[in-house]
Amino acid sequence: MGMVPEQPRWLEGIKGEHSIRLIESDHRVIKVLAGPGAGKTTCLKRRVLRLVDTAKVSRAQIFVGTFTRVIAKTLHEAFIKPQIDPGAEEDDPVVSTLHSHAARLLRENPDAVQGRGLRFLLAHEEKVLLYDIADKVVQFPTHADRNAELKKLQAHWASPRNLNDERFAGAVDEWLRMHGGMLVGEVVYITTDAIRSGNIQVEQFKHVFVDEYQDLTECEQTFVDLITAGDGSVVVLGDDDQSIYGFRYNHPEGITAFPSDEARRQVVEQIPLPDNFRCAKKIVSLANGIAAAAGSQKDPMIPALAEDGRVDFVVWQTLDQEIAGLAEVIKARRDNILVLVTRQFIGYRLKTLIGDDAVTTFHEEVLQVPFVRSRFALATLYANEDDRVALRAWFALHAEKPDQADHRNVAAYRSALQSHKTGLDLINGIADGSVTLAGEGNANIKKRAESYLKFKALAPAGLQDTIEMLFDPALADTMPGRPAPARETATARANRERLEQEDRDHARGDLDLLRRAALQIMQTRRQPTLLHVIEDLRYKIGTRAPLIDDDNVPRVRVMTLHGAKGLEEETVIVAGLADEIVPGIKLKDPLHDAEHVAEQRRLLYVAVTRAKRELILSWSLAIANAETFPNGIVRKRFARKRNGVVYTTMTRTSLLPQQPEQPQAGNAWKQAQIAAANVEKVQAATP
Repeated sequence: MGMVPEQPRWLEGIKGEHSIRLIESDHRVIKVLAGPGAGKTTCLKRRVLRLVDTAKVSRAQIFVGTFTRVIAKTLHEAFIKPQIDPGAEEDDPVVSTLHSHAARLLRENPDAVQGRGLRFLLAHEEKVLLYDIADKVVQFPTHADRNAELKKLQAHWASPRNLNDERFAGAVDEWLRMHGGMLVGEVVYITTDAIRSGNIQVEQFKHVFVDEYQDLTECEQTFVDLITAGDGSVVVLGDDDQSIYGFRYNHPEGITAFPSDEARRQVVEQIPLPDNFRCAKKIVSLANGIAAAAGSQKDPMIPALAEDGRVDFVVWQTLDQEIAGLAEVIKARRDNILVLVTRQFIGYRLKTLIGDDAVTTFHEEVLQVPFVRSRFALATLYANEDDRVALRAWFALHAEKPDQADHRNVAAYRSALQSHKTGLDLINGIADGSVTLAGEGNANIKKRAESYLKFKALAPAGLQDTIEMLFDPALADTMPGRPAPARETATARANRERLEQEDRDHARGDLDLLRRAALQIMQTRRQPTLLHVIEDLRYKIGTRAPLIDDDNVPRVRVMTLHGAKGLEEETVIVAGLADEIVPGIKLKDPLHDAEHVAEQRRLLYVAVTRAKRELILSWSLAIANAETFPNGIVRKRFARKRNGVVYTTMTRTSLLPQQPEQPQAGNAWKQAQIAAANVEKVQAATP
C-alpha cells in the first residue's frame, strides 16, 4: 500500500473544494464572492503562504489591502507574519488599509500634495471650516446647505464626477491651504490623481489582494488598479450583501462588476465560497432570509456546522425595561457576550448597569461629548501651537463652556487674522490685548486665549503626566449640567439629572479611552512626543479605526452595529431592534428611502452573522418621548402616559423576516435565563 502524500502546509486543515481552489489557483485575475464565516481570510493568508513557500514571488512584491485597520492588523499579526519565516532578510508583505497606503505615499512624496498639508481634519473641525467659508458660498445660505454640499464634494472624491459647484470646492480648498489641512476623504483621491499625473512614481506590486472589496469607494478601486503591475495578479474578495458603508460613498457594485476592463474580464476566475463555517443552522437560516429581503443576488449560505443553535426573539414593554433586563441577564451569565446596539446611548446605559465586566468600544464616536471634544482640541493645540486648524478649532468654542459658540466666532477670528500673527504669538497677543478683536465672538476668543495660556503654565514637563492631565477621566465630574427649564416638574428634574449622569459617564469613558490609547501609542513609539501621539489618535479617529490594540478581549463587548464588522462571538445580543430606530427616520426621496432600508437590512445581516451558537434579538414597545429626538428615533403622533412620563409607541423592526413563533415576553425570558445561569454556577462549583 502506497504512502499518502504529505499535504503542503498551506492546505493543512483546509476543507472544501472551493477553498482549495482559491489557495492553489494560478489565474492572474480572481474574484471571490464569499459570505460571512466563509473562511475567506484563512484562504487569503494560505494563498500568500503558498506564493512565498513556492518562491513564486518575493515577499516585498505582495500587497494585502483591506477596508479596516483592525482586519489589516489581524491579517498581518495573526495570519501572515508568523507563518512566513521571521528570520528571513526580505521585507514583509505590505499589509495595510488602502487609505493608510495612500497616506504613506503622500508622506513619502510631499511635493505631490501641491502645497496642501497632511494634517487631517476631524468632524468638528470640518464644521468650523463650513462656518468660515459661508460668505464665499452665499448660494448655500445655511450650515445644513453647506454640510450637504461638502458631502457631495466627498462623493466626488469617492466616485470622480463633474462637480456640482466649483466655487464651493474652491472655497474649501482655499481654507485648507490657508490652515495647512486636508480632509480624510480626499486622501485616496489626491494620491490617485498624483499617480496618474506622474507626481508619484509608485512601485507596483506583482500580487495584490484586496479584502472587503465591496466596502471600497470607486476611487479606492481605481487606486488598486494603479498599484498593481500590468502583468501582476489581483485577487479581490468581498460580498455585496455586507455593503454597509453608504455614508462614506462606498461602491458595492464594484465587486459584482469586477473586473471592469475587457482584457481582465476574459481571464477572470470566479470562485464562490458558499459555506458558512461560523454560525449554527438557525442563525444561517435567519441571515439568509434577511439577505434575500435586501435583494441578494447570491445563492443562500450553506451551514457547515451540525448544530441547530438558538435564536431568541424577546420583546419588552419599555426601552428602560429592555436595557435593565438585558443587563441583569448579562451579569448573571459568565460567558463572553458581544452586545450590538442600534443607538449609542443604549450601549452606555447597558455598560453602566453591567459594570466592570463590560467595555464600550464606540471608537468612531469618542469625540461626541462636547467636553471630551474640547479636551482633545486643547491637546491638539498644545501638541503643536503652529497647527492652524487646531488653533481655529480652539477659538470656535464658547468662552468658558466646552460646546461650540454661535457661528463659531467667525467674525472675531477674521479680525484676529488681520494681525498676521500665528500660533503662540497670536494667542499671547489676544490675551494681552495687543491684537485687537472685533465682531461677534471677540469675548469668547479672548477667554479661550487666556484659558490656553493658563493650561500651558500648569502643564507638567513629562509626556505621560501631560497625557494624564489632558485626558483625566475625573474631569468629567466638572462638566456643566443641562439647563433646567422654568417650572420643572419633579419627574422632569429626575430625568434631567439622570441624563446629566449619563453625560458624565459617557465623558468619563471616552476620556479614559483616549488616555489609554495615548499611553499605548507613547509606549510603542521610539522617542515619542505629544505631537506623535495626537497625530496617531487623530488619524485613528478620522478613519474610524480602533483606538487601542488590545489582545485581552473583555467578557462583554458593547458596540454599534457598524462596529461589529470582522468580529464574532459564541453569543450575540442585538438590542434596540424597534422599527422607529432601524431603519428609523425615513428619507423624503422614495428612491433614497429604499436604498436606506436595503443598507439597514445588510447592516442587520452583518450583525446577526457575528453569532456562532446563540443569537438574541431584542426590542421594546415604548420609549419616553423626551428620548426620541435627541437620539434620532422616530416619534409617533399618538403617545401614552405612564407614571407621569409620556411615551411614544414602537414596533418590532420591519427589517426582520416574519418569525413563525411568538416572541418571548422580556420578564419571562429574563427569569429563565437567570435560572439557567444559576444552575450552571452550581454545577461548576460542584466537585
